Amino acid sequence: MEIAALLVALVKEGVHDEEQLVKRACQRWEAAKSAASLTASNDTINAGDA
Repeated sequence: MEIAALLVALVKEGVHDEEQLVKRACQRWEAAKSAASLTASNDTINAGDA
């Protein structure tokens, strides 16, 4: 579901080439995973401060 939403967002942004859709979707997916991982790490660190 999340990947479909990502692809729809990219198409709405004007990306219509299949290769570009795949490339940009992968980039955004990896960036989102990294951000989520960083947030989880910060939450763990902050929980230790409490």
